[in-house]
Amino acid sequence: MNERIEDRARIVVAIWKEGSLSAAATRLNTSPATVTRKLRDLENELGVVLFERTTRALRITPTGEELAIRLERGLNEMDCAVQAVRQQDENVRGLVRVSVPPNLAQIFGPMFSRFRSGFPGVQLRVYATEKRLIYATEDIDVLLRVGRLEEEGLVAKPLARFRHVVCGNPDLRRKMRRPADLERAAIAAWASDGPPAPWLLERDGDVVKAAIHPALVTNDYELIAHAICHDQMVGELPGLIAAPLLESGQIVRLLPKWQLPEVTLSILYPAHRLLPSSVRALTAHMRSEFALLAHQPHRKRGCTTGNHPSVL
Repeated sequence: MNERIEDRARIVVAIWKEGSLSAAATRLNTSPATVTRKLRDLENELGVVLFERTTRALRITPTGEELAIRLERGLNEMDCAVQAVRQQDENVRGLVRVSVPPNLAQIFGPMFSRFRSGFPGVQLRVYATEKRLIYATEDIDVLLRVGRLEEEGLVAKPLARFRHVVCGNPDLRRKMRRPADLERAAIAAWASDGPPAPWLLERDGDVVKAAIHPALVTNDYELIAHAICHDQMVGELPGLIAAPLLESGQIVRLLPKWQLPEVTLSILYPAHRLLPSSVRALTAHMRSEFALLAHQPHRKRGCTTGNHPSVL
């Protein structure tokens, strides 16, 4: 989980539990000024008031209480999962070989960093590749994959469901409101093998197959993001990648009333192999990271991931 998100979650829960900013700061071993600033930044980002503050009192709002309850549940789930794994084997060691989609390596990097901090005896060997890997010949312990899975002999555990987002330069906001508007747009499209597929757009149960005419086709989402930001192109990005660009205002969501279908991110490991403690630890860690992401608050431009919410 993003450290800033976890930090903000713990601040909201601490204020709710302690009833004051100063008591929350003491609980979190930080300063009241830091707690105040981070709470204000979060409220500004969400566009809602979580705590009503006067010179004499602090009171949580109904929206704040609903958020605090969800965040506490997510934090408890993450803490319990990490504690359970460490209690099983406090001296987890060994090599874990992980295959990840290259376009999402930037998402997994911080998660792997936090795993290494908790399990310094584990060495991670991460392979960023799109190709289908076979355990018997590739010596892979864990795979992270998006989309439909057809791997025999593997257990697949969903980590998150999210949506890709149709994005563009802010200047295109008024020009791109309907699927038909895409026909005259310069499209940056993703494809691995063969031509890019049409975009399936959903609205109120209706599905439209939008014809696109790509000016750029690539299997690299960073290149698509660059084309969107700098070349006036329209493209679709995974919500996990689009979120920080949307939040910064560099790009905007186009076709706001239409959505691309949800896709599932899963973690896979052998069904009939005794898993080393190092592999069990990494699997539990990744599930706890995404469990906490599932309880993030919805943001102004993007939403959360998890078993039921989607990144938009």
